Amino acid sequence: MCCPASRRHIPLVGRIAALPLPRRHPERVVVDQVVASGSYMFTDAKKIVVPDDTYGCEQMLDVNYLQQQGSLGHFHELGHRHQFHGIDFSGLREVSVNL
Repeated sequence: MCCPASRRHIPLVGRIAALPLPRRHPERVVVDQVVASGSYMFTDAKKIVVPDDTYGCEQMLDVNYLQQQGSLGHFHELGHRHQFHGIDFSGLREVSVNL
């Protein structure tokens, strides 16, 4: 993501999580016509995949929208990229990602 909001957000998340700068990997977002995992959005080891629709794509690219409304879905998936699996309780992986 290259919008000003994400350029500010990503370093803050890294600082809260005590991750070193510069980042170890770029954040890669893929927009797909059919999100193959069966989920609305998902994250794997190399990318975040979002659907090509109003919420998944258009709002992600709208800096004013992100600054004013935020986006739980996009930032939740970004959180998976920085998740510490050692602090997860059994079955709560989708909760601790939002810390």
